[in-house]
Amino acid sequence: MEQPYRYKMPLADSRDAPKFRQSEPSEVRRFIQRMESLFEHAGITNDKERKRRVLEYVDAQTEQEWLGFDTYGEGSSWKAFVKEIQDSYPEAVDDTGSVASLDRICREHARLSRSDIGEIHSLMRKFRAEAKKLANVMGNGSLVDKLMGCFTPTFADIIEERLIAKYGHYREPTRNRHKDNKYDLSEVMTVVATLIDGAFGRSSRDGQRERAESAPRQVKSEESEEKIAHLQDTIVTMGKQVGSIQSAMQAIQAGQLEMRNSLLPTGRNNGPVGGFNPGLPTTQGGSLHCFYCWGHGHKISECDAIPADVQRGWIILVDGRARMPNRAPLPREPASISPHQRLVKLHDVQAGMYFGWSTDESPEIP
Repeated sequence: MEQPYRYKMPLADSRDAPKFRQSEPSEVRRFIQRMESLFEHAGITNDKERKRRVLEYVDAQTEQEWLGFDTYGEGSSWKAFVKEIQDSYPEAVDDTGSVASLDRICREHARLSRSDIGEIHSLMRKFRAEAKKLANVMGNGSLVDKLMGCFTPTFADIIEERLIAKYGHYREPTRNRHKDNKYDLSEVMTVVATLIDGAFGRSSRDGQRERAESAPRQVKSEESEEKIAHLQDTIVTMGKQVGSIQSAMQAIQAGQLEMRNSLLPTGRNNGPVGGFNPGLPTTQGGSLHCFYCWGHGHKISECDAIPADVQRGWIILVDGRARMPNRAPLPREPASISPHQRLVKLHDVQAGMYFGWSTDESPEIP
C-alpha cells in the first residue's frame, strides 16, 4: 500500500516559516493555527513532539515563558498547552470577535480628520473585519456609533451631511428608520471612502469648517513659536548685559589697581602721584636711609623709632616686619609722610578727624 506523502516542516529561520514574536501578541492565535496546519501535513501527531517543535518558531523570550507553563509537562495535552498560551494573551484576536477588540481599534484610531487618509483606511479594514465577527452580538446602530466616534466632530458632521444627501433623511418615508439606527454600517463606510478619496470633492464650506477645527492647534503652535523666539531674544539680551557688566567690573578693577599703585612709592625720587616728594628717603652720596622714619644715616633695622613705637603698643614685629597690633599692614596714607609719622597722626585725634579716620577704625592700644 502506498504511503501518503508527508510534508517536511520548514526550517525555523526560513522566509516562509511561521514566526511569533513577543512584540506581536495579537498574532498568537494565527501563529498556532499555522503551526497546527504544518503539524497535520507533516504527520506530527504526538503532543510532546508538537510542544517541542513549536518552540523552535518563537523568539528566545517567548520560548522561556512557554517552557514555564504548567501544561508544557508530559501530563498535559497539546490542546491544554494551546489553551494556556491563548489565555495568557488577552489582546489576541479571537475568531468570534470581541467588543474589547473593537474598542482597542477605536482607541488606536481616534480623532481622525479628513486629511488622515492612511489611518482612516487602516481603521476601515480593521473595523470591518471585527464588525463581521460581532454581527450577532452588536446591533448595526451601535457599530455605526463606534465608527463615527473615531472621527473629529467636524468630519463626523460632514459624513452625516453626505449620508443624508446620498441616502436621504432617516425619517423620510422611503427610509423610515429609527433615530438610533439611521444608516447601515456599509453606507457609512461607503461615504467615508468616497470622502477621503475625493469622489465628492471638497466644498468651500467643508474647507472652512476643517480650517476652523485646525485653527486652535495652529494658534497654539504660533504662540509656542512666538514664546520660543521671545525667550531666545531674552537670552541674547541677557548675554549682552552680562558682557557689559563684566566690562564695567574690569574697568573698575583696573581703576582701583591704578589708584592703589598711585598711592605707593614708585621710585626713589618720585612721589605717589608721579611728582617729586622731598619727604621720601633718598640715597645721598651713598648714605644709608630708613624706610620707617625716612631718616638718613641708618637702616630700618637700626631705627630707634621702631622699639619706641613697639613700647607704646602702636606696632608689633612679625618676622622682623612692623605690623599693626592686629597684624594688619601699616597705614599707607598720607603717602607724603613716613610710616612712623602716619602712626603719630593716627593716634592724634585731630589728625584722625582730618584724614577721615574714625575712632572705631583706630587700632586698640593694649
